[in-house]
Amino acid sequence: MVNTETTSTLEQAIMRTLVYFDVFDFPLTTMELWRWLYLPGAREPVSFSNVESALRESEYVRSRIEFAQGYWCIRGRSHIVGIRQSHYRVSLKHYRKAQRFSRLLHYIPFVRMMAVCNKLGYWNNAPKSDIDLFFIVARGRLWLARLMITVLAQLLGVRRHGAAIANRFCLSFYTTTDRLSIADIAKHPSDPYFTYWTAQLFPLFGVGWHAQWHAANSWIKRFLPNVIQTTPHASPISYPHALKVQRMLEKLIDGMLGRVLESWSRVWQIRHIKSHLGSRLWDNSTDVIANDTMLKFHETDKRDFFRKQFEERCKQVLSPMFEESRNG
Repeated sequence: MVNTETTSTLEQAIMRTLVYFDVFDFPLTTMELWRWLYLPGAREPVSFSNVESALRESEYVRSRIEFAQGYWCIRGRSHIVGIRQSHYRVSLKHYRKAQRFSRLLHYIPFVRMMAVCNKLGYWNNAPKSDIDLFFIVARGRLWLARLMITVLAQLLGVRRHGAAIANRFCLSFYTTTDRLSIADIAKHPSDPYFTYWTAQLFPLFGVGWHAQWHAANSWIKRFLPNVIQTTPHASPISYPHALKVQRMLEKLIDGMLGRVLESWSRVWQIRHIKSHLGSRLWDNSTDVIANDTMLKFHETDKRDFFRKQFEERCKQVLSPMFEESRNG
């Protein structure tokens, strides 16, 4: 029997990281486990060699995990390797679709960054998943930019709405260039899902703004000490013509006209949101936010649900009884 009180902080961090991703049927490589190590209260990064040594030498860890096809997972859960590989193929299709959409977004005035997020941020979309997108837009033009993005997606028939979910874009989260930090909307006392969500944004354009975003949200390193900025696998494609068109349009609708259009867009969208039965716009939560610097429409925000799943699974896997049941 192993007494969890005698295990090291690193050993428990390794197990908690694997348990968290196990909730989403996602085994990890050694490098991913090091990179996404979940260690609340961390003051400095943990070396890769220390993680590797613990995986190789710790009886506490090795009695609870297994290695299959290059991935670490909770013992008895090696079948999720196939799930991960299947989800990767789906994610690649969704990512390419998002790339194509991003080319058009280059022309939309005031859009500074577009990123894939949520499960697609770490290549884990299922066949029925939507494609979650996150946007940073120019200060003072949040409502107008959102309206233009929504209209474009609707005209192309790629926007998620109603029962049309799979393979469509979820356009539910925007911030402005003067509202990059989102630490204040994390749930307390812990919000592991939101922490990983923030760390795993994957920019399709606006890499410079993503670097600023990452710097403004350095709070995630208190939970993920080894996290590094996510960057595209290849250099983003440059569209100088699109950029010229975007800047020209911005000049045309800037100033007084821009302020009028922004105000009208805000009034129209607020009225539309309020018309939906069951709208949570006014429930004073961090699930749904609508102001001039942030728009977040997660009517069914599952952060509390995933945190409870994570905590319950930790109690099970980190318990000495788990080892006994596997060895018995």
